[in-house]
Amino acid sequence: MSDVPACHTWPVATREELVAEWHQVHRAPPSDDDLLRLWQDGRCAVCAVPDWGSLVEDHDWDTGLTRGMLCRSCNVKEGNAGDVMPWTAFRENPPTRMLGMQIVYVNTFGGPTTRTQVPEADLRAAAGKLHIPYVQQGGYCDDESADG
Repeated sequence: MSDVPACHTWPVATREELVAEWHQVHRAPPSDDDLLRLWQDGRCAVCAVPDWGSLVEDHDWDTGLTRGMLCRSCNVKEGNAGDVMPWTAFRENPPTRMLGMQIVYVNTFGGPTTRTQVPEADLRAAAGKLHIPYVQQGGYCDDESADG
């Protein structure tokens, strides 16, 4: 895998260019999500593999904003990659930032879209099921010293 996300090598279109291209096929006005998908053309933003049917909307858990569309493999890797390339470059300049968009991520499964929306009790329960210490803001909290 390259140190540069594939989307960083694609020509960046203006909003006007994307809207004009959208209207060649559609009558309804496009959303930013529509324009992002049009620009990515069914390709993963990181590896560029065409995957029209299975691309997933990657989002920033701190802001709740969509970054771009990734194949399932890259989406899983992104969540576990840490500060290494091409993931750092993707996070710093995702497709939505390249195109001047801010798309609020909507979780179609009804769950939280940012870390702050996850109830602490749920985080604690998930950590227990995985047999890992619960990481609380500011340090670790094990079951013996936890309140509740």
